Amino acid sequence: MKAFKFLIALMLSLVLLFAFVSCGNDKDTDTNKQTGTTVDTGANTDTESDTNTNTDTSTETDTNTDTSSDTETDTDTDTDTDDEPTEPDIPTKNWADDGELKILAIGNSFSDDAMEYVYQVAKDAGVEKITLGNMFIGGCSLAKHLENARGDKGAYDYRTNTEGKWSTKGGVSIKTAVSSENWDFITFQQVSGYSGVADSYDDLNELITIVKPLCPDATLAWHMTWAYKTGSTHGDFAKYNRDQMTMYNAIVDAVNTKILTNTDISIVIPSGTSIQNVRTSFIGDMTRDGFHLSTGLGRYIASMTFVKALTGLSIDNSKTVPKDVDDVELKAIIEGVNNAFKAPYAVTDSLYPPRALGYGKDDSANVGVIPEGYVQLTAEQMGLTEGSFYNSSGIDTWNGTSDWARGFMATKKFTREELPIGTIIEIAEGWQYRPEGWNFRETRPDNVTVTRIIIDEDWWGFYAERGFNISQIDHSTSNKLVITLSTDEVASTIFKIIVPESAVEEA
Repeated sequence: MKAFKFLIALMLSLVLLFAFVSCGNDKDTDTNKQTGTTVDTGANTDTESDTNTNTDTSTETDTNTDTSSDTETDTDTDTDTDDEPTEPDIPTKNWADDGELKILAIGNSFSDDAMEYVYQVAKDAGVEKITLGNMFIGGCSLAKHLENARGDKGAYDYRTNTEGKWSTKGGVSIKTAVSSENWDFITFQQVSGYSGVADSYDDLNELITIVKPLCPDATLAWHMTWAYKTGSTHGDFAKYNRDQMTMYNAIVDAVNTKILTNTDISIVIPSGTSIQNVRTSFIGDMTRDGFHLSTGLGRYIASMTFVKALTGLSIDNSKTVPKDVDDVELKAIIEGVNNAFKAPYAVTDSLYPPRALGYGKDDSANVGVIPEGYVQLTAEQMGLTEGSFYNSSGIDTWNGTSDWARGFMATKKFTREELPIGTIIEIAEGWQYRPEGWNFRETRPDNVTVTRIIIDEDWWGFYAERGFNISQIDHSTSNKLVITLSTDEVASTIFKIIVPESAVEEA
C-alpha cells in the first residue's frame, strides 16, 4: 500500500513539473519596446493594437508586450540595428497595377512647391493616369497635423490634380482626404523651420497610426525638404546660425535619426539634396523669397525628385518644363536630381559650375583693325533700334520716345553661332555698352567701356543669348543725353561688331 501511494505521489510530481516547464516555454522571449518600427511575430499587424495592454500608442503592435527601441525584431531576442544612412528605397509595390499613379501629400507650402509639376514630370516619364492630392495649411507642423487628425478637423485646403491643373476645396479633414482614394503613396513632412530639429519629428508616429488604417495599402514616404537661401530673413533660420549648410546638415541628421529608423516609412524623397546639388551649378539659388522655391525652375526640381523617388521611373527624358527653364538648365537640373539618388544625404557638386561673368579679352591696342577673314556688321545686321534697351534681370525689352529712352539704342539678341568665339566688339571713347545675357541666372552684367574686346569662352559662359544696350557714359535719368546719330552712324563709328565671315554666311 505504501508503495502504491509513493507511486501516485511521484506521478503527480512529474505532471506538475511538466506543466510548470510548459508554461515557462510558452512565454514570448521578445520583451523589447518598439518605437517607430513594425514588428513581425507572425501576428497580423494591420491594426493599431489588440486586446493586450500596450504602453506605446504611437506604433503598430502585436499580441506581445513589446518594449524594444528603434529595431526590427521577431519572436527571438535577436535585434538588428543599422545606423548607416541608406539610399531612399525604390518601391517594391507595383503602384501601376491599376494603371494609375495616386499620390497624397500631407504638408504645407513646401509640399505645394514640390507637387506643382509632379503631373507633368510623371506624364513625361510615361504615366498615363495620375491623381494627386495635397493637404495644405501654410506653415503646418507635424504637431498641428496630429492635432487636426485627432480631432478630425476640416482645417485644410485640399488641392487636387487629375488633368494637369490644380483645384482647391476648403474645409477638408485628413480623414476625408485619405479615405477618398486608394492612394499608392502618402507623404509626410515637417514644417521647414523645424525640419532640422529631430525631436520635433516625434509626433509622426501617432499621426501614422491615425492615417495608416484609413488607407492601409498606401506606401508611406517622407519628404526631406530643403535648407533656406544664404542670407534668408526667415525667423527660424536663427536655429541654424543663419547658415545654409548648417541647416541642410541638420535636416539630414534628423532624417537619419528619426526617419531611417522608422519602418512605417518606406521611402525618403530627397528634395533637399536635389536642391542643394543644383545650387552648386551655375543656376545658383532658386528660391523666390529666401525659403519657398521659385515658381518655375525651383519647383520643377522638387517635382522631379518626387516622381523619381516614388515611381522609380527615369526623369532623363523630361520635356514639359516651365517656361523659364532652358536646355542647359534642364541638364543641370537632371544631373542634380539623379545625383541625389546616388548620394541622398550628401551634396554632390555639379559638372555645370558657376562661372564669373566674362567681359572678353582686352584688345584695345588693335582698335580699328579688321583681321583678314572678318567683316563688320551693319546696323541692319545688328538689328539696331532707337529708343530701346534690355534689362535681362527684369523687363525683357523696353521702347519709348522720352528723352531718357532716346538716350539708348539696342541690338537684337544674338546666339553663340552669330557671335562665335573670336568676335570683336569695339566702343568709341565717351560711350558704353551693356552686354545683356539670358538664362545664366547671375548678376546683370555691368556696362563696358573697354574700347576693344575679343569674345572668349568665358564671355559666353552658360548664356543662351546676348544683346547690347548702347548709350553715352554720362547718360542718366537726371542727365539725359539723347542719341542724335542715326543707327547707321552708330554702327559705323560708335559701336562695332566684327565677326568671322563664316558667321555672316551661316546667318
